Amino acid sequence: MRSDIGVRLPIDLAIAQCNTFPFEVFHRIEPGEPYFHDLSERWSAALRTAHKGIPRPSCKPEVL
Repeated sequence: MRSDIGVRLPIDLAIAQCNTFPFEVFHRIEPGEPYFHDLSERWSAALRTAHKGIPRPSCKPEVL
């Protein structure tokens, strides 16, 4: 959602096997939903950890 500023809650989630109808699972994620808030916090923390784990490139002086 952060990479696409136009995506906002609610989010409709539908899961179906190939060539089947109706959906096996349908759920609407509403603003303020505890599960979504928890998932968002965990995702943000995981991204911060991954970002911190990226090694810095070695910096060599430019040769002119």
